[in-house]
Amino acid sequence: MARKKAVVTGGAGFIGSHLCEHLIELGWAVDVVDNLSLSDGSNIKHLEGNGVKLHVKNVEDLDFMSSIVKGCDGLFHLAAMVSVPLSVERPAECYRTNLTAFSDLLDVIRSRPVPVVYASSAAIYGEGTDDGPRRESEVPMPQSPYGASKAMDELAAAASSRCYSIPTAGLRFFNVYGPRQNPKGAYASVIPRFATAMLEGKPATIFGDGEQTRDFIFVKDVARVMVKAAEQSAPSVPSVMNVGSGRRESVSGVYRILSSMVQNPLPPEFLPERIGDIKHSFADLTKLSAIIDLSSFVGLEEGIERTLAYYVGAK
Repeated sequence: MARKKAVVTGGAGFIGSHLCEHLIELGWAVDVVDNLSLSDGSNIKHLEGNGVKLHVKNVEDLDFMSSIVKGCDGLFHLAAMVSVPLSVERPAECYRTNLTAFSDLLDVIRSRPVPVVYASSAAIYGEGTDDGPRRESEVPMPQSPYGASKAMDELAAAASSRCYSIPTAGLRFFNVYGPRQNPKGAYASVIPRFATAMLEGKPATIFGDGEQTRDFIFVKDVARVMVKAAEQSAPSVPSVMNVGSGRRESVSGVYRILSSMVQNPLPPEFLPERIGDIKHSFADLTKLSAIIDLSSFVGLEEGIERTLAYYVGAK
């Protein structure tokens, strides 16, 4: 049987590198398209020559993308601006990167439809109408350009699916965390920021009062979901699906979990909440449970412990 081929945009990044690992484990060959603007390629260095080939290209190079998707069995689109605060600062850039580039990719493959699994986001929900779990049937109410760009990606994918029979699956990622996530910079996510601050003997920074809640999901579980979504996708039937753990934890709670694993952590430093950040977010997983066994997911405490071990080893 011929080896399946995947194209992964943004495949040298945090989530992309774990997706590539999982695809290789399943016997796929993988072409990674990444301009290395957010990574130096080290995340997938161990995979090159083992079925993964890195192409240092921009997804906006449509001639190249047209050639690379020929004969592929699945396109996994992760290349994006992924920071809510950065999107607030640079909205036009966010829309170009997240919407225009994706719609161009959909145009490239409409003559040769293959399953397209793309990163959407829980940011499309905004605060929602209550503090219960977010359901896919809710009307999007994004509070940031990032969330708006992902909502528009979903509309573009749905139209392409219905017009051109492209199987599309939009995965509304909640808060993904794990090894290889960038802990540095003003836009770093909470778990890697907390972990590295504690390991360096510095106070962790909490924006707001720390009582805001998030739904954290381990990155290796996300990789498994992405492949399952590609296998389940169907022509002319666009789908969107929450991808989270179904458990909500406060930011202060995450701090407490991490601080229990580190010697002599300093008290956190509290700063004003950021524009575009929402107060509460966790996922209804009814749709997700139809394609994967949720009991197989890594629990938050175990996932944080594994993530912390990675940063200890990376020091």
